[in-house]
Amino acid sequence: MSNQREILATDNDIFESLYKDFLNANQGRVVMSHFGSSSQDFVYSLTEGLEQLMLNNGTPKNIIKRIFSIMIEELQNVRVHGEKNEQGKQIGHVMIKEYNGIYSISIGNLIKVENQKQLADYIQYLNSLNESEIKNVYLEILENGYIKNHEGAGLGFVTIKMKSKCNVQTQFIEYSKTLSYFEMRLSIMD
Repeated sequence: MSNQREILATDNDIFESLYKDFLNANQGRVVMSHFGSSSQDFVYSLTEGLEQLMLNNGTPKNIIKRIFSIMIEELQNVRVHGEKNEQGKQIGHVMIKEYNGIYSISIGNLIKVENQKQLADYIQYLNSLNESEIKNVYLEILENGYIKNHEGAGLGFVTIKMKSKCNVQTQFIEYSKTLSYFEMRLSIMD
């Protein structure tokens, strides 16, 4: 995925572009898709409905548990760290696609442009770690509340990386002079 795209006219343009790109990235069917704001009640109903759908499709319980750990972390990141647009709305998206037992997840939200480099560097750092190193970072954060030499780094992205067992892809879409739309993609397989 590219790191930067040109400014898109509206929030819906961003989502439509991401949705088309997500569909075309690999084969598979979209299991669920949401764009807009997310209340705590919405998150609960989303996860409940997704769990039932996955159980009905025969998805192994270990995959469901990993997806749920990731979804909770991602949706918390959107709710806690997502910025508001010019209309005062905190927008974000989540999409899940399945193909031959592999689940792809795309999630995103608005962030301040000034935080873009730090976020990109942090995810690149996490992607450079092997499974054992990620577990050590996870334990370090549990013990200290942060990672040495990574200001503001918390447990959310480490948990996402650890549970997905794959590298996290990111892109930043220019939204305004002060905001970027941050998208993160990852895959989950047995």
